[in-house]
Amino acid sequence: MGRHLPADETVWWYTRPGTLCYKVRGEYHILFLHRQYWDEVKVEIYPPVLPVILKNKPSKKYFGRINIIIINPADDLDNIDVLKDLTRENCSKRGDSEESINEVLASVDEEIGSWRQMIDEFGAIVYNNWKFPEYLYPAVNRTELLKEARNCLLDRNPQLEIFLKPENKLDG
Repeated sequence: MGRHLPADETVWWYTRPGTLCYKVRGEYHILFLHRQYWDEVKVEIYPPVLPVILKNKPSKKYFGRINIIIINPADDLDNIDVLKDLTRENCSKRGDSEESINEVLASVDEEIGSWRQMIDEFGAIVYNNWKFPEYLYPAVNRTELLKEARNCLLDRNPQLEIFLKPENKLDG
């Protein structure tokens, strides 16, 4: 599989195939980064892993220009209790099991330091008071909701447009 370069104890980089392996809440994830097949890509990566990846020179070269956004249901990232309460509420309304909700809430403690690091070191943009949680997406007015969420993202970060569907392609 190529040379194995442990970026740290949570991320393993395999050079020849351009593959990253890492754990998220105890489960392995694999990210294939062979660039010949894509120009732009949108990917969601577990926050504690992303700074490790971006500080690892062999893996960072695959990413080029990055835009990091942090979607936060609370007023800010400083009040963890409020953040967890809102996260619990959103997950519950989405229909998550109690076990899944507890796993997500436990990961907030792991993720908070990474969010701050991504803001400080990589210019992440935080969308506080995010009013478009996933449980709303099946709503009757889905198209309008998606347009509003899209516009909210683009108002602060127009570069994200290459990753989002055009308004006329959003359907309910």
